[in-house]
Amino acid sequence: LNAHTWTSADNIKVWRDGDKLSWSVGWNYADKYTTKGSPWASIGSGEYTGSSDNWATNSPLYNVKLKDVDIIKGDWTFPKPEPGTLAGYPFEQYHYYYQIYMSTSPSGYPHTGDIAIVLFDNWYYQQPDFGSPVTINGLTYKYKFIPQTGHGPFLQICLPNSHVNARQPDADGKFRFTNVDIDGIIKWAMSQGMFSPELYLTHISNAIEVQMTATKTFYSDDMKYTIKHKGQTTETII
Repeated sequence: LNAHTWTSADNIKVWRDGDKLSWSVGWNYADKYTTKGSPWASIGSGEYTGSSDNWATNSPLYNVKLKDVDIIKGDWTFPKPEPGTLAGYPFEQYHYYYQIYMSTSPSGYPHTGDIAIVLFDNWYYQQPDFGSPVTINGLTYKYKFIPQTGHGPFLQICLPNSHVNARQPDADGKFRFTNVDIDGIIKWAMSQGMFSPELYLTHISNAIEVQMTATKTFYSDDMKYTIKHKGQTTETII
């Protein structure tokens, strides 16, 4: 993989396989003065910049508007993190989530729409008292919508039982999520007027957001997307 160093933020680096259909993998510190950081793996543009060397033009997300999305399902396996040890605030916080960015052009700056789909959370959104309930395709989520942020409109939505106190791993200590209904959430958000159907997808990330005072390890075993857009007859698996 080729390394690209960005100048748009501190301590950000991305590795990607040129313009081939592949993942981008990187890490950034949201605040260099704290222990907060975010490792991520993305399909699409990578992360944040929208610069020409950060775009895979044959990506399954390239030149795709929200209204053209038919199927986007996610599979993700990861081990249960070690529990936090701090009492009071700030908690030792983390969450695993999908993050979906949007732009007004196919290769534009991806800060005109943002959806975070939380799979597993340790008080990062102060669950289980987070947001309002909504049922999408038979599953009841909790969500909050912020009309305007630095990333544009922002939808935070949590899967059922995503809080650390509500979900237990399999016998091998791992969580396995299959067929996460990313496209169902996108379509519901459009139906509520949260995002324009004319916005373009830029990238989708498997992301981990962490705020810790001790050294701990967070990693993933398997990540997969199944993608099909309207008018296509076959699915792309990456």
